Parts: sequence; structure tokens; C-alpha cells
Amino acid sequence: MKKPPAYWNNAKRILSKRDPVLRKIINKFNKGFLTTRKDPFFFIM
Repeated sequence: MKKPPAYWNNAKRILSKRDPVLRKIINKFNKGFLTTRKDPFFFIM
């Protein structure tokens, strides 16, 4: 698994403070992080 971007932990902390809904989601899925597939036109149906 890749490492999260350098800004990831700071962004999670800021979003958790400002948005109660995102706080619950971030706490529930704390270990993961978003990443790109490198192909913006890839679509799964």
C-alpha cells in the first residue's frame, strides 16, 4: 500500500474539527486514504 500524501493527516484534523459528519466518517475509516487511479477517464459500471 502506498503512503498517504504529506498533507493528509493535517487535512483530516482540520476537517474533523469543522464538520461533524466528516468527523464520524474519518473516525470510522481512519486508516485509509484516497488515491487516484492515474486515468481520469476510467469508469466502472
